[in-house]
Amino acid sequence: MEHNKRPSLEECFNIIDKAIDSEAKQLIINTDPDEVPYTFHFTLGMWIRNEIITRYDLRAEDLFIVKDAIDSLLLNNPDAMSGQIILHYQQHLISQLS
Repeated sequence: MEHNKRPSLEECFNIIDKAIDSEAKQLIINTDPDEVPYTFHFTLGMWIRNEIITRYDLRAEDLFIVKDAIDSLLLNNPDAMSGQIILHYQQHLISQLS
């Protein structure tokens, strides 16, 4: 992927797939969805913030359906956005099991 091109959510998943091993993926799958953003905040969440969100200057609108200005304000916080990416990544991993 070009460095200047903002990745889609699916492309973010591909970047994460290359960065983490199967044991980490299994841990993400097995974590309660309500706990995912907190459990992985200081590990995968920070990596996503630094290596994907900041590097590609991502905005919530690039990845998610943003309903209103409040959604935009909340989701454009890099930490909140990384939590949402991890939650969607978890759903992506679970969907691959079936």
